Amino acid sequence: TDWAKVMRSRYPASFVRPLNKKGTVYALEDDSSSVVVKYLPITQFGHSELCYTQLFSSDLGPHVVDITFLETSVEMVLERADTTLSHLPVHNSKHLLTLAQDLAFLCYELEQRGLGHYDLKESNVLCYSREGDREVLRLADFGFTMPLRYYQENYLGIAFGTTGYIP
Repeated sequence: TDWAKVMRSRYPASFVRPLNKKGTVYALEDDSSSVVVKYLPITQFGHSELCYTQLFSSDLGPHVVDITFLETSVEMVLERADTTLSHLPVHNSKHLLTLAQDLAFLCYELEQRGLGHYDLKESNVLCYSREGDREVLRLADFGFTMPLRYYQENYLGIAFGTTGYIP
């Protein structure tokens, strides 16, 4: 699917900027909002990402603003983060420790629900600026999220996730 063509047809008057190499995630900035639009394929992983993104909306993940089912894909409109962990300036070791603790807490919350993310990397950790000098972290890209037991029974020992981030 030519996601860029779909994006332009749905949002012709808006400023649209691609955010990933696959061309499935776009920043949409106009006079009234600043959101991210993500196109999900109609596959097992796309369905999984849609379900978990909705489940974790505003809790562990970004707020879901809108979902539209298109002919060949699903369009999710999400609250746009200020940055990702890969672009966040770290001020000192205390700041780094706080970020690590916050990220560990998000992973713990997933584990408490019997789930694993399985694609954890800097670009999938969103940072939102809030009042004060402490960021709020949220996880993104729940396409590989699955129950821990399912992962252990089906994928343990198999390279799974983004190349370069697989242990």
